[in-house]
Amino acid sequence: MGKGFSRRLGIFGAAMSAASKADSDTSTSSKRMKLTHPRYVLVSCFDEPEKLVDVDCSLIESVGCRLWLLIKNSEPEVCASGKLFYRAGSIMTRSMLVTFLRSLSLGELSLSKGVTIGEALKVFHYEGVDVGGKASNRVDMPSHGIAFSKRDLRVSEAIDKLCSKIADAIVQWPRLESTLDAPISESEEGGTSCFTATATRAWVRFAGKPHQVQSDGDAILALATQQPRWLSDGLVALGMMLVNLSYRDASFLKLRDEEAFKKLWGCVEDDPLGCFFGVKMDFCKASLTDKTRSKVAKAEKFANEVRSGILNNSPNLAYYRAAVMSVDYVRRISPLCARLFNGACADDSGNTPERSALKKALKMRGVNVVRWQDSRDPGVRPLVFPPSWSDRSNSSCYGPSMLLSFENLL
Repeated sequence: MGKGFSRRLGIFGAAMSAASKADSDTSTSSKRMKLTHPRYVLVSCFDEPEKLVDVDCSLIESVGCRLWLLIKNSEPEVCASGKLFYRAGSIMTRSMLVTFLRSLSLGELSLSKGVTIGEALKVFHYEGVDVGGKASNRVDMPSHGIAFSKRDLRVSEAIDKLCSKIADAIVQWPRLESTLDAPISESEEGGTSCFTATATRAWVRFAGKPHQVQSDGDAILALATQQPRWLSDGLVALGMMLVNLSYRDASFLKLRDEEAFKKLWGCVEDDPLGCFFGVKMDFCKASLTDKTRSKVAKAEKFANEVRSGILNNSPNLAYYRAAVMSVDYVRRISPLCARLFNGACADDSGNTPERSALKKALKMRGVNVVRWQDSRDPGVRPLVFPPSWSDRSNSSCYGPSMLLSFENLL
């Protein structure tokens, strides 16, 4: 053991000597680098390769990031115009590179147009730069205020996505279809004739978000006891999801364990309509087919089972409580459409960026917005969107309404 240890000491001594020589060589090499490597270099990004970015090497060297090591340890390429440049890699867009350089210069995260804070955090981490932490190579998080974007998605992009879901929900809304059919059908049963609509046009109003049921103790028990419309309709929509799943596995209709609920909730989360998934399950019962009528009956049975299970403290109580909590969660995360499309901030023509985005989304699906109306007209009774928020005792149902034309689809 002693000889081996001595041998290792000898090797270590030799290594120290070699390291000392390497340090000397590195120092010389570094001097050469400083002499041969310019302070400023041109960098190309994969999304806009022809628009080269002028990069200050001293800035990126100070944080020891990946980009600096790439430039330091690779040879430049030559573009068509004869300029030398380096490639930033497949993760760095031009906007992200500008964000990166500007943030390093300012010492604070400063987002360029088209860059979200979520994307920036991932790229900065990839580059080895700490954002908002305590490391020496850090940059601070953005300051407070709307001038300093902190969103994972730009507002305009978020509104466009939301409007797409609303437009998709409207064109998949069974009750709306029945309402448009009513004026030319042989029968006007089912309550569709009470809405202000023709065979090609209909009024749709955005409802305000229903408030949570007040309780002194158990909020879930209070919800099951009072059972507001948004809860009962939400449970029926959840039941419809359950029934659809049972067509692939008949036993699933009776399962009430944790794994079954996770599978059911997974379908809700994956639904393309998001929190508006229940709209495509809002039927006018008078116009149901036999198959759909059977599905609705099973879904309503499920909703009653959930309520009864909570009130009677059944053995499947955890499952039933989870069902009520999930419907309440959908209510809480749903956007405030009545406020988003309100005309209080409209221009002289009654337009807002949000209304324009929805108009565009609807037009892409063959639906035209004829006009908006913010005040309540006693002579107009619109369909309420989302339908589960409709409550005659709730004045919040009187949000902005729009007259829609469906003649391009019918």
